[in-house]
Amino acid sequence: MMFLSLLRLKNPFRVFQSNAQESDKTIWWIVVLLWLFSILIVYSAAGSMLLSTTQTSSKFLIAQLGMISLGFCIVYITHRLDYLIYLKYAFSFYWICIGLLILTLFFGIEINGAKRWLDIPLLHIKFQPSDLAKIAVVLFLSKKISQNQKEFSSYKDFFKTLILPIFIMSVCIMPENLSTALLISINGLLLLFIGRVQIKYLIYTIGIVFILPLTIILLFSVYFYDKEHQQSKPLPTIFQVSRLPTWIKRVQGYIYDDKQSQNYQIQQANIAIAKGGLIGVGPGNSEQRYFLPSSYADYVYSIWIEEYGLVGAIVILGLYLFFFYRSVKIFHQCTYAFGGFVVVGLSISLVFQALVNIGVNVNLIPNTGVTLPLISMGGTSYLTSCFGIGVILSVAKHIQKTEPIVQQPISIQQPASHEATD
Repeated sequence: MMFLSLLRLKNPFRVFQSNAQESDKTIWWIVVLLWLFSILIVYSAAGSMLLSTTQTSSKFLIAQLGMISLGFCIVYITHRLDYLIYLKYAFSFYWICIGLLILTLFFGIEINGAKRWLDIPLLHIKFQPSDLAKIAVVLFLSKKISQNQKEFSSYKDFFKTLILPIFIMSVCIMPENLSTALLISINGLLLLFIGRVQIKYLIYTIGIVFILPLTIILLFSVYFYDKEHQQSKPLPTIFQVSRLPTWIKRVQGYIYDDKQSQNYQIQQANIAIAKGGLIGVGPGNSEQRYFLPSSYADYVYSIWIEEYGLVGAIVILGLYLFFFYRSVKIFHQCTYAFGGFVVVGLSISLVFQALVNIGVNVNLIPNTGVTLPLISMGGTSYLTSCFGIGVILSVAKHIQKTEPIVQQPISIQQPASHEATD
């Protein structure tokens, strides 16, 4: 629909030609550095895949370069678009993602025991709708919050307006991807907190929607664990629903595993980090890449530390935090609500995912299966991260642009009188 609207214009490129300032160059440099680091570490970490394939590491390097090139195109085109177009289609994008997630539950492709992927007909390209959902929720909530700059009269009104959309999205994702559902929910609540909704309503929601379910999973994990034999007890049939057994086993592994019985991935990640020391073993000299599963994706940070040491680890972490700092500066410069909430929401989503991945690599939290944004080998998550960054840069570029009164109809042909509906 967005692109059909562009085709209706007499000049289809008019949306690129607004009187805008330059986008945030610092964020551009941060993204470029992360892309360069991605090339270095993926080329090295992909060595683990060479043991099970006849392909060369150069093939994986070329594939990553292709993904980065596509990511650059997405960032560039997206940041050139007037961000008000995301305001117009925020609700539509949300419901499209809901439809895709429902399709995934019934017709998705199962890989590694999880049904998270859809196959694009004819093209035979797999993608994860849950990655698009991260952006859809931020756009949806940003528009809702900007429409409701007031205190809600009751918790029911608050829940129906702001929490129910997060809940619906999370429920569609949760059966096959609990970690992403939690990330989306936490990000949504943080955005609501920044949007100055009533704290008491957020506390109610956290207690009901988060603490209660997580407490139940924790109790199940403790109850159905045989400490004497150090193994999980068989779960009753009623609890063998979707990936619930997997969630329970991961929590059990995190709580009870000692150094001798740790999860194999955690062991190899710890060894990689220990070998890295202060300055690392040097580019391309990782040994654990041959033993650590997903060394090019979920556990790429461990290989990075092995090769570049504590110094390299701090550089990567610092870049993500500096990215968030720059996004917050853009947020404070925003004159209008929607753009500001979009910037802070998308930046929290990306940086929080990075922190979760880093936490998994250093064994602070249980394995979640989330990748390190812009560094792990490319896929849907990589491209959607680029899309989110493009939207942030779009807001920075058009930061002084007057936002419409959201209840009025929008006219793309006359940007000066934009009024948005969905």
